[in-house]
Amino acid sequence: MRPLELVREHGRTMLIVGFAGGVPLDRLIHQPIEIGQFLRLALALSVALGRLHKGRLIHKDLKPANVIANSTTQPVWLTGFGIASHLPRAPQSPEPAEFIAGTLAHMAPEQTGRMNRSIDSRSDRYSLGRHLL
Repeated sequence: MRPLELVREHGRTMLIVGFAGGVPLDRLIHQPIEIGQFLRLALALSVALGRLHKGRLIHKDLKPANVIANSTTQPVWLTGFGIASHLPRAPQSPEPAEFIAGTLAHMAPEQTGRMNRSIDSRSDRYSLGRHLL
């Protein structure tokens, strides 16, 4: 995706991007996927998440609806960065349970506030393995 414009609307900042085609992953996973296509998709998604983490960002809401996949050209794009954050350099104390952000059905246990662990890149990898692959 190519960034086109950064806009502020209704108190939110949004990045407008050029769309190269594809469909949300949640539309693809409700039908059988050929194993080769699945493996290519899984690899592309793992690489995309690795690049995000290399840039010291945590998505925090990784779910099929926030992944755009192009089954023809095989790339994937991550979307839905509304609650993403920078990865802290030092461990952070966990947020209290009343500050849960994300989609409960797809989040890692530490995001619920019920575990005494801070949120980091492992939280995204949990969501990737548990709910996307």
